Amino acid sequence: MAVPQLYFDTAPDHNPATYRLLSGFGDQSSLYYWRVQGAVQVMKLYRHDRAALKRLASLQTQRDSTAAVLHPPDRLQPALRPDAVLLPRV
Repeated sequence: MAVPQLYFDTAPDHNPATYRLLSGFGDQSSLYYWRVQGAVQVMKLYRHDRAALKRLASLQTQRDSTAAVLHPPDRLQPALRPDAVLLPRV
């Protein structure tokens, strides 16, 4: 079984007993897999593309929000002009 499948199989709507067990640990066990995956990605970048790692670290820390990681400012599409937006007629 793939690890992501295991994660989704423990969702409360799919397996309530397992979800109760895991959420009852009182820690952040549910985030463990994602943190390990993050560490793997950091190590890959450290070994193979330090410039990309430096850029990612900068995006993570330059603002109060980490939204820049998902939507890097240098890769955003220009916004539509306000007069180009079609508003629904009321």
